[in-house]
Amino acid sequence: MIPRRTTILIMAIAIAACRPWRAVAGPVDSAEQLLQRGFPAAAESLFRAGEATGSYGPFEYLRWAQTAAVIGRYDEVAAVLCKALAREPRLTAHILNQASALAAEASRDTVRMMLRAFDSCGRAAPGVDGALFDRWLARAFADAGLDNEEDGVLVRMARGGPEAGRALLSAADGHFIARQFDRTVLPARLAWACLVDRPLLARAAAMLYQSYLQTGRADSAMAWFGRAGLRDPQNALPAVALLQNAGLLDKAESLLAGLPESPARDTLIVRQLLFAGKPSEALAAAQQCTAQQRWRPLASDALWLRARLRLFSGDAAGAGATLDSLRILPGWEPAAQAMEDRLRFRRLKPWPAALVLWSKIALANYVGGPVHSIFEGAGVLPDDARQALAIMRARALDAQSKPSDALLALNEAAPARPTTEFRYWQGAISISRGDVIQGRGILEKLILDQPGDLFAQRARVLLLQPNRI
Repeated sequence: MIPRRTTILIMAIAIAACRPWRAVAGPVDSAEQLLQRGFPAAAESLFRAGEATGSYGPFEYLRWAQTAAVIGRYDEVAAVLCKALAREPRLTAHILNQASALAAEASRDTVRMMLRAFDSCGRAAPGVDGALFDRWLARAFADAGLDNEEDGVLVRMARGGPEAGRALLSAADGHFIARQFDRTVLPARLAWACLVDRPLLARAAAMLYQSYLQTGRADSAMAWFGRAGLRDPQNALPAVALLQNAGLLDKAESLLAGLPESPARDTLIVRQLLFAGKPSEALAAAQQCTAQQRWRPLASDALWLRARLRLFSGDAAGAGATLDSLRILPGWEPAAQAMEDRLRFRRLKPWPAALVLWSKIALANYVGGPVHSIFEGAGVLPDDARQALAIMRARALDAQSKPSDALLALNEAAPARPTTEFRYWQGAISISRGDVIQGRGILEKLILDQPGDLFAQRARVLLLQPNRI
């Protein structure tokens, strides 16, 4: 048996491996005490004076930036964040998340000033991934409604070739799905100029065609219609999905009507009904189309589609039975999701109310719809079921770039004894939201408390590879 002192030492080494920067005693601790006692200006002065010790790591700079934001010194926030980047460029993603959280609390003009200052010193810091920085900055300007500033960053990004083209296409996607059609045009045109991959070029052209059409510029729209190649099913199928995501269901319907019968078209017809708020009709359509000869070579895909549609239409028990009959083979594209759904069904099966909630959350996650309160009207559910459902909703919201909503979903579970999985997602999503220090603290404590647990291992990987966040 390993002695207790040795075990504690091993745990401490594990934490140190994930956090190479030690905490600085003295000025930082004193500054935080002043902040907690309601003296933020004095705390900020102490942070500034303590820098002369030369002992600050990136997390001390992040604490300083948070304190500067509390007293409204956003010019200093930018300068301090740049120091954090220069101290440890491998933490770029963490630091950018922190910058987003601080900018969210400021006025529009203040955000403009802060982001411009951060751009001037942060992007040029040695070791910083300039492409990552630009993608983040364009999004930050867009979130603040600073269109001219976003446009400047997008034009700068266009110098990066095909890889930049993918990032620009993603920016165009975001505006298009939000139905900001006038804002879609520039990133889509820049993406078109950078890309070489034909399907991606067709996607950019399809967005430009629809954006010009939606903004009343018919001549410009027709110029892009031919480039979009919408008469070719290979180009039209992804265009239909894009239109559905943007809520342009009438346009999607027109394109669908002209496509030849195929499993891909069938799936989009089912998807169309789901986005129109008709899950029962979608299930009936799925059952009808998957019985056709064209689906015979795709038996597993047909079962999977029917299982998902039963779940979305409120028949979680039927979905679970179908999932249990599904043969899941390695290499099959939906294998991971199918296995996760099968395990979730078995976990929630003892509680009918939990199965009802699973159906509701699964549909909202799929179509991007709201679930204002996960547990409203659910009655009493055990901790384990509440946590599993909250994690499911939070992961989807975080993937939709809504980390604040994701944390609210987790907090709604309010578990008496949070599982290691719950604690992992609390930490990871806190970091995604910009609460870097709090998120790292949650993950580090998880590693210390349960060093051999699967989610402690995942926490370790997340902390050691911060720019993957």
